[in-house]
Amino acid sequence: MVRIPSLTMSSGRHATPVLDRKDDTAERSTTELKPAKPARRELIAPVARPRGSMLATLSLLLGVASAGAVATGVLAVPGVAVGLFTTLLATVGIAATARPHVTGRISALFG
Repeated sequence: MVRIPSLTMSSGRHATPVLDRKDDTAERSTTELKPAKPARRELIAPVARPRGSMLATLSLLLGVASAGAVATGVLAVPGVAVGLFTTLLATVGIAATARPHVTGRISALFG
């Protein structure tokens, strides 16, 4: 408890404040702290963490590799073959991202 100092009037022409200097440290040390309220425990439904589709990521990597192979000219035929396989992986990757917690649709589209 904090004590507010009281002001008293002196017997002069002007009011002079005089502080009441009582020791209130004894009152401070005897105050008891109330225990905190226990936290409410609510049941929380488990939530699936978002994760990336492996097929979408693989289609992106193979798509970039096949584009690089076709750009060299020497590996054009194998690059086209890998590109066709990548198209199949991208299609399956887009289908896999239809689930609510699976991401990677943009990766599959770029693949």
